[in-house]
Amino acid sequence: MKKVIETLTGAKNDNVDVQRRRFQRRAGDTCMITVEGRAYPVQDWSMSGVLFEADTRTFNEGASIPMTLRFRLGDAVSNVDVTGNIVRKNARYIATQFDPLSSLAQQTLHQVIDESANAQDAQTQQN
Repeated sequence: MKKVIETLTGAKNDNVDVQRRRFQRRAGDTCMITVEGRAYPVQDWSMSGVLFEADTRTFNEGASIPMTLRFRLGDAVSNVDVTGNIVRKNARYIATQFDPLSSLAQQTLHQVIDESANAQDAQTQQN
């Protein structure tokens, strides 16, 4: 038993987010996603994909779907058109992995991240 405990203690967990994720997940941004004309709330997103809440019965794993991410940036709304594959789903959520992003989509997503960081900094300075 001692040998088993020593082996498990020294084992690396390959499910650690730092090892599994290429990009940090973002959950605090005001964001919706539109698929086939219907809007859905976003649970979280990253530069490589999005997790959104939907009636999962209407989506198939492995399907490629065009999507529009809609971010509120101050008083404006910024739209980012992407295509992604459904990599998994459960009773409530759809997880997609983006196809390679256009340079405009990358630029807009980086702008969202930068503006969110600036807003957090401004909020911190006010407190």
